Amino acid sequence: MRVCVTGASGFIGREVVKQLHMKGYDTIALVRDRSKASYLDRYADIHTIDLVDADVSVLNDIVSNSHAVIHLAAKVRFHPYNTLRAIMVDSTESIARICKEYGVRFVYVSSIAAYGNGHGMIMDEESICNPDTGYGRAKLEAEGIVMSMVKQGLDAIVLRPGYVYGYSNGHGDPISRMLSTGRVFWIGDATNYTGVVHVHDCARTLVECLSYKGSNRVFNVVDDEPVRWLDYLNYACSLLGIGRPVLLPYAPLNALSHLIGSIAKVLNKASDISPDLMRAIRYSARYSNINLKQCMNFRFVYPTYRDGLRQVADEINKDTKY
Repeated sequence: MRVCVTGASGFIGREVVKQLHMKGYDTIALVRDRSKASYLDRYADIHTIDLVDADVSVLNDIVSNSHAVIHLAAKVRFHPYNTLRAIMVDSTESIARICKEYGVRFVYVSSIAAYGNGHGMIMDEESICNPDTGYGRAKLEAEGIVMSMVKQGLDAIVLRPGYVYGYSNGHGDPISRMLSTGRVFWIGDATNYTGVVHVHDCARTLVECLSYKGSNRVFNVVDDEPVRWLDYLNYACSLLGIGRPVLLPYAPLNALSHLIGSIAKVLNKASDISPDLMRAIRYSARYSNINLKQCMNFRFVYPTYRDGLRQVADEINKDTKY
């Protein structure tokens, strides 16, 4: 079975490509920057392509000659919607249309950001989505396009991962990278709930979607235990024997984000310290993974953040010894 992975050089993509190789799949890795993809040479056939400006005939040839596409390519930043639309909405629509035309299974990787702020409630796949960030809006819009094509015959599955964490050979999520430096910063009191999933388990769900035969089409991808950010950060710091996380005051940084955002807009730029980020960092919800476990019979290698963070700490300790 030939599987095409977009965004293959990213944090999740690298693990997906590795697991596909271990399962014996013939893998095509689509990357925007070949210099960041040397790690993938042993696992996949690498194609350099910018999905925003891709030659339609080239993309059509790659996708139509695959049995499935795992679409991970995205700008994982809380930037304004207009700067995200091309890669996160338009490219999704283009690839989904080719998949529909040629009968290729399409696995779309969305995000729990599509829900917006759950205000501490339990959120499952039937919960109302009301995103108030450009990133969340773009993910939800792309989901809508995919699901409308499902009604027209597209074979697709949509996954909504929570915060994906992990660490290996110097690569990892933002918090794990901070942990590796011995100091962790957070904005606000961190008492809000979130859902997390280890990158290994997240990648496993994507690979298992290739053989899934059920009728459910949308799945939350979070581990078994909702967690407050403060508990997550404190536990991670304790494992590595570093000081507690530094909690920065929310109000002045929120005001600063609006100032920076206004300047960035004038300069036609996008800032990572954005009002959207400040909203998202206060989202609070307890996300349910019941559908994933019941419909796909999925079992986690790292069922809670404590299990996963112990593995992360081991990797960081191993990495920092050299």
